[in-house]
Amino acid sequence: MGTAPARIRLVQSSVNQIVSDAYLTLAHWCEPADPGIVAALERWEPPTVVERIKNGKIERNIRPETAKKIAQFSLQRERDYAHSIGASIVTRGESGWPTQLEDLKGQEPFALWSLGNADFRLMAARSIAIVGTRNCTPYGRQIARDWAAEFGQAGVTVVSGGALGIDVAAHQGALDVEAPTICVLAGGVQSRYPKANESIFGQILDSGVLISESPPRESPRRQRFITRNRIIAALSKATVIVEAAERSGTESTANRAHEMNRLVFGVPGSVHSSASMGVHELIRQRTASIVQSPDDVLDLIDVRKRDDEQLAGKTKSTSVPESFDWRSLKQRELDVWESMPIRGALLVADLVDSSGRSMSAVLGALAELELMGLVARDGLFWKRL
Repeated sequence: MGTAPARIRLVQSSVNQIVSDAYLTLAHWCEPADPGIVAALERWEPPTVVERIKNGKIERNIRPETAKKIAQFSLQRERDYAHSIGASIVTRGESGWPTQLEDLKGQEPFALWSLGNADFRLMAARSIAIVGTRNCTPYGRQIARDWAAEFGQAGVTVVSGGALGIDVAAHQGALDVEAPTICVLAGGVQSRYPKANESIFGQILDSGVLISESPPRESPRRQRFITRNRIIAALSKATVIVEAAERSGTESTANRAHEMNRLVFGVPGSVHSSASMGVHELIRQRTASIVQSPDDVLDLIDVRKRDDEQLAGKTKSTSVPESFDWRSLKQRELDVWESMPIRGALLVADLVDSSGRSMSAVLGALAELELMGLVARDGLFWKRL
């Protein structure tokens, strides 16, 4: 017989797996951010919602082709397929789930599939989204590419949606300087769209990551281009709008970022260009702040200042400056910081035990503390600076 704590951990692990399976099932059965499912999850636990869908007790937006196959649905088969193509899966609330998605207030994805050679959760902790119209001008395309390259050189991950126009120019700019980039797809990671960008997607897989809340074989649909914008906005510390027509999907990204109190920046264009009308309107409404250079953005999100301090050796001390305002730390970050030894380093698993926090909470705290220059990774270990 195992000890009581061991039995408790085993039971909790089983419960967590049941919840994870339920979220993964919902991701296969339902459209992203389906209002009916969002409302149901506010009332019932995920496994109950799955059962009520099976029994026809919840009005929901089930994909037609899936609705016919619910009785024969095999979660294990879908999981095996994802693994066979090299895709990783993380469900809402699991270890490795990006905590910034919690700002979506119940509209977080049910699950995320990722394909690539990078940890997108850690990449997103220091990221800027660059988005804009598909029908961009040469001016807008060059701005997106040049600015993305400068962000990449500053150690910032560029996030975009992989579409034609501004999105692909942003990804290309990051790739130009061999910087990682996150591409949030409207379809599955194995049904990438548009096909014209397949060479860029291949390059992203080498040094960045493709992610999607839709199962790998799912084709993109019109509504999914809008719903995926909330993920781009939530993952990024700031969003830069390069060119956008009036009443465009790009504006929805800016508005979602603004609602979550993320910084939104607009790059001005010609007053005669229809491609910049949406950007100018966002600036007029004060949803976006006007910026004229990548340095403007980096300075405003305090990235440049942090990098300058590191170059000057100011963060190499073994103790935090007396001027540091500890009130700026959330309780989660403070718990993890206090669990770390003054000398030496610990594995993440050790920090979970010593802090009493979950794995996802510890990983999120470490990402924030690293951005503040308070901790650093040393291989698999983490240490104070």
